[in-house]
Amino acid sequence: MKVSNKLSNDIKFSSFISMVLIVMIHAYNLPTHYQHINNSTFWLENIISNGFARLAVPIFFITSGFFFFNNKKITYPSFFKHQLFKRLKTIGIPFLIWSFLGFLSFCLLQLIPQIKPYYNNFLIKDLTLTLFFEKWLIFPIPFQLWFLQILLICALLAPLIWKLLSVNNMKYFFIFALTIMWFLWGGYNGIKEYFFEGILFFTLGTILTIEKLWLRTNSKYLIISLGVFTFILIIIKTQLLINGEINTSYLTGKVSILTGIPVYWHIIKKINEIISSSLKFLNYSFWLFLTHEPLLTFVKKIIFMVMPNSYNASQLIVYFTAPIITIISTISIGMFISAKIPRVYSFLTGGR
Repeated sequence: MKVSNKLSNDIKFSSFISMVLIVMIHAYNLPTHYQHINNSTFWLENIISNGFARLAVPIFFITSGFFFFNNKKITYPSFFKHQLFKRLKTIGIPFLIWSFLGFLSFCLLQLIPQIKPYYNNFLIKDLTLTLFFEKWLIFPIPFQLWFLQILLICALLAPLIWKLLSVNNMKYFFIFALTIMWFLWGGYNGIKEYFFEGILFFTLGTILTIEKLWLRTNSKYLIISLGVFTFILIIIKTQLLINGEINTSYLTGKVSILTGIPVYWHIIKKINEIISSSLKFLNYSFWLFLTHEPLLTFVKKIIFMVMPNSYNASQLIVYFTAPIITIISTISIGMFISAKIPRVYSFLTGGR
């Protein structure tokens, strides 16, 4: 499928907005024990971070699957070797760099007595070689890097995915099986659960390549209906969390993702018709992804330290202020580095 300039601009704009939504997911600052919490702060943060913002990660995987195969001649095994080595450069190298930098920053923060109590998941004095490699390669301190881990796994599995999707009778069964596994086991509690979300939506992006389609619908009424239904599902999901029905809430949230993706893309297109995709900061989505954590967590902790004791007010102020500070800071730094020392920027971002 030929990607038009308009579609390319829409995807670039979508990537930046999705990245902002991911920052909002990580800005969530309420307890994970949901039962009997029922106030405006809880509702607002959950509707945004655990509702609408959850559309962002599937969109990224769909886009990755789409571009992995799009407009390319598929030959075994040369195509997949080329794509894997390309991903090792654009994904693997940034993962290694930023995981190490995150680990280093965590250790350095422990040297500051006033801040050390907030960074005590492990102590430098207890550090072993095994723990170092575990934190560097498997469970990185900048926890958003799990996305790059799953993308590398998708690249490794790409030959199998392409083979299964090339068989007509197998294609729909494969998608159905992945969807069921995502509903049953996909979540946000470790790389095993992340895998099912990643592989499902990467595969859906691959199907869009095969069918020469993209996310679109010409029915305004369908979009409105799906939008209203998605919003209702997010409200139901939040109420289920309050009731302590965690598993049912997660399932409801996944249905809202499936119904919300076409709505999200429709809104992105409409906004992008008004806002120019030539805005320079839109090119820094990947940089924002790499750098927003652990900076965001650090900013949240600092703001909480200086905030008054009004719990609900503090939560909301931190929830909106910390992402703004983080986004502006990281993009400003990225623009400075790319302008002044472009080779360093290219190295840190895997040539993106």
